[in-house]
Amino acid sequence: MPTRYSQMFNIANDEFVKKGVFNACIDLDSGLHIDPSLLKNCNISEFKGAYDDFLKHFEGIMHLVPYVKNRTVEDRFFRRIVKLLTVKKFLIQDWVILTKELTVMVSAENFRCN
Repeated sequence: MPTRYSQMFNIANDEFVKKGVFNACIDLDSGLHIDPSLLKNCNISEFKGAYDDFLKHFEGIMHLVPYVKNRTVEDRFFRRIVKLLTVKKFLIQDWVILTKELTVMVSAENFRCN
């Protein structure tokens, strides 16, 4: 039986649904998650430099981690990390496509692990 994020972190699935968060299966490979290493040798002009941009983005986040003293919005470093990990999205029917990081998610209500 596949394990979902909600099970791993002991959070009710309803909380994921309320917040519009994809409750993915941890132990199954999903065609909905794109491997960033594929950007490294991508020949599509729109994605030139995307791998380096991806690395820089997360290196910037990791640089902030040691300064977090409290995992709440009162901590300015934690708040900045949350902001950097929150990606603008747009809806196409039931699909939510997160831009820039090339992550595609499905509505938690409609996705089922097989």
